[in-house]
Parts: sequence; C-alpha cells; structure tokens
Amino acid sequence: PTPVVTASAAPVSPQPVAAAAPAPVPAPEPIRVAAVTPASDAEVVSAANAYFNGIAALSGRFIQVGSDGRRFAGTLYVDRPGKLRFQYDEPATIDVVADGRSVGVRDRRLGTQDMYPISQTPLKFLLGDRIRLGQDIQVLGVERASDEVDVVLRDSSTFAGSSDIRLTFDPGLETLKEWRIVDAQGFETRVSLTGLQRHARLDPNLFQINYEVFRGGASDTY
Repeated sequence: PTPVVTASAAPVSPQPVAAAAPAPVPAPEPIRVAAVTPASDAEVVSAANAYFNGIAALSGRFIQVGSDGRRFAGTLYVDRPGKLRFQYDEPATIDVVADGRSVGVRDRRLGTQDMYPISQTPLKFLLGDRIRLGQDIQVLGVERASDEVDVVLRDSSTFAGSSDIRLTFDPGLETLKEWRIVDAQGFETRVSLTGLQRHARLDPNLFQINYEVFRGGASDTY
C-alpha cells in the first residue's frame, strides 16, 4: 500500500484506527464518613471542652422556647472570652448582651435593663476564657442517641440557684445543636441553633452595654 503521508511528509506505516476515547468521567464526590462518637464519657467531655475552647467567635440563628411555650427567634453572636449577644427578631423587643464583665437584659420598648454579673449566668460554657466542663461546672452524665450526644451539667453558681444544663451535639461533637437550661424553679428554656459560622473576631460594637440604664431584678431570658 502507498505510504500514509503526514503533514511533516515523513512516511509512516498504516496503523489500525483506534476507537474513540470515552468522554471523561467526573471524579466522584468524596465520601464523608460520619464522625465516630468518642467511646467513653470522659472522651465526650474532653471533646466538648475542645469544641468550646476552639471557638474564637461565632454567629448563627437561634430559636428559643420558654417554659410557657412562647417562641422567639433571632441571631446569636459570641466573641470569646466573655462577649455575647442575643439579638431577637421583631416583634420581640429584648436584647441580651454580655460585654465581658456583665450581662445586660434590655427591653427596647420599655427602656429598661436588668444587669447580672457574668459569673452568675448559666452561659459560662460559651463565655469562659477557658472552658473546663467537669471542673468549673459539674458533669452529671453523658447520653447518646443515634443522631446526637448530650452532656448534662449542673451549675450551682447562677443567680437564681442551681441550674441544670443539657448541651446537645452532633454525634461527632463537631457542632453544638442546642442547649436546654432548667432553673432552680423548674422552668426550662430551650435554645436551638442553626447556621453556625466561625469567625476570627466580630464587631465589638455588638457587645456594648449602656451602664447609664440600669434596673435590678430577675429575668428568665436565659
């Protein structure tokens, strides 16, 4: 047969026609293996401490349900150590702000503000400089389910007396899903969290308290 001539005019021997290459197949999405729940209760508490101590700042949405069934929603901001803000959606008129020294519960409609020492709030698991569940706060137990892990705490130093706190995590203790606080009178407040995002820092103006507005008293906002 007559040699095949290429564009370079170099003779080559005839070759069988190769089958068309198949279209490239996209690489499969990596399979995410569900995190394994730590085996022992002590490992769960250690993982919970590591979770909180690994947070510099975070924000996300919350839904709060009180013992009377009232339901509120809003945005949560945390800037550790010591700074926190619950910004409630309208029609609620309440904001809860911790500035690192005090917690102010202010009513925008009434123009009032309740003040508490930050050391007496049951939110020390979010606000402390160094979180040490099991040392600073008593651990009552660890409970496991198929889709969550609960760490049950008792804080005996809150302003209303002892508070029982239940922290609910995902199975791998990578995300805090909600907390429930039962105060000394038996009233429960449940706060569910969604869309949590971590930050290096947040705007410090979010955590300012006006100390010129002050009114003492109890509050069940938490």
